[in-house]
Amino acid sequence: MVRRQAPDFFIFLAAITLVALGVVMVFSSSSYAAMLSHHDAFYYLKRQGVWALLSLLGLFIALRCDYYRLEKWANSFLLFTLFLLLMVLFAGLATRGAKSWLAFGSLTFQPSELVKLAMVFYLARTLSRRQEQIASFREGLLPPLAVLGAAVGLIMLQPDLGTA
Repeated sequence: MVRRQAPDFFIFLAAITLVALGVVMVFSSSSYAAMLSHHDAFYYLKRQGVWALLSLLGLFIALRCDYYRLEKWANSFLLFTLFLLLMVLFAGLATRGAKSWLAFGSLTFQPSELVKLAMVFYLARTLSRRQEQIASFREGLLPPLAVLGAAVGLIMLQPDLGTA
């Protein structure tokens, strides 16, 4: 049985600081535009604050979860997100020359953002299971790099150069 360690305080503090700075930057860069378009200088600050609080709630939930349970879902999660990337190519919403959004009713999202998380899970699982083979490029690193290349290739077809 693996013993759970306490989270690193400095990494936690850095994450909280970055979130707080991001909220302040959103306010400082958008208050004038929010006042003109929504008659409320705090419009974007409120929205960003809600998402920041939801993200912190997600962080606390993740801290309580046993991440070893996620290991068995890594491949399925990656395949699902790659399928969503394929869906974007056929049924995605085009904005500013890129077709990178999917819409389900009033909910729109970018599957490429979900692929980032799925790729972290997949690579962590794969590389931890292939520790002996990592020294060999062909057997240890090439297969995960091929999967990563496929995901990046699908993102480039949108084209979403920033995410790729």
